[in-house]
Amino acid sequence: SVGRDGKTHEQKEKELLADAQSFLLLMRTTSSSTVHPAHISQSLSSVTNLAVPSAPSTAAACKPAGSTGLDAAIVAHSGERITGTVDAHHCDIGVFIGPQSSDVVVDGASITNAEDHTIFVQNAKDVTIENSSVSLNPSPNAVMEHAVIPEDKAIELVGTTEAKVLDNSVSGKIDGGIGFGDDGIVDPGAINQGMAASSMGNEVVGNKLVSGSGGCAIVLSAFDQGEGVHDNTIKDNTIVNARPGGIVIAADAPYTVAEDNVVKDNVVEQAMLPGVIVHSNANGDVVASNSIVDNTLEHDGPDPEYGLRHTAGIALLGNVMPVVDTRIESNTITDEQVGVYEARAEHTMLEANSTSSVQYPVMEREITTSSKATT
Repeated sequence: SVGRDGKTHEQKEKELLADAQSFLLLMRTTSSSTVHPAHISQSLSSVTNLAVPSAPSTAAACKPAGSTGLDAAIVAHSGERITGTVDAHHCDIGVFIGPQSSDVVVDGASITNAEDHTIFVQNAKDVTIENSSVSLNPSPNAVMEHAVIPEDKAIELVGTTEAKVLDNSVSGKIDGGIGFGDDGIVDPGAINQGMAASSMGNEVVGNKLVSGSGGCAIVLSAFDQGEGVHDNTIKDNTIVNARPGGIVIAADAPYTVAEDNVVKDNVVEQAMLPGVIVHSNANGDVVASNSIVDNTLEHDGPDPEYGLRHTAGIALLGNVMPVVDTRIESNTITDEQVGVYEARAEHTMLEANSTSSVQYPVMEREITTSSKATT
């Protein structure tokens, strides 16, 4: 169409674009001198109504994630609140919350496309991750490059105190969903070693984890001598179709500790391994006084590497050192061949568990397998 000035719409657009380019050229060529206000005013008036299409959104540039050897789309600081969409494309981590940080909140966020962790918390306290949707689908190259990372979970917290992971939707391929570990010579979530710290007083509550592959859904794991995972709570989570396992409490390296943790009111269905596993893996491990209470476990799997060729709801697995003083109470176990499997477990307290379509409510066996970590 032709306007009242006799120019077509296309001609006007070309003229406006030329004016805009002239303005930019003027600014560049006069950067060392003063630009007359009249030139700026004239050029701006020409380009004010120019419609420029918006660029597609892109992920933020990756930044170093402390001394982990990884990088992150966002590096959070104490007191910061993170919401909205985070596209971590090409970054190892979506959101990194580093040492000495506190009171960071991730609320209502959608975090995708990270290569190793959507959220990684290291040696921080009072962190809350809630009401968020996180998904980890790393590229094959990233998996090969970072194969040295023991726990490549979608949400991984190491050396943390009083953190809360609440009401999130988590999906994770390659190494599972939510992990808590200690920190030190082995940082289970990073390439480089960290600063020695236990993981204690943390809560994992109300999360939904579906169809993970390559790693267990929720894991408390100890890797560092003198540290450990203790006094943590895993409660009210729903885990369906986990590949391989559902909930795991483990001491994975020699002389590490996993004790006084509580697994309560969770639902674990159709895991490839037993629904809840508590195990020690190496000499000097202390795995003691953990509680498994009021959980619903249904149609889970075996663990043949520990001599368990039947499907099972709960498995206590002492590889070198025994698993001791475990409290197993008021769980509902359905459609499993074995309700509770004990392999080198001592002083287990079994009370008021309910079984349906279970052939062996309790099975005990001594094992002599080599060290193994189920993560």
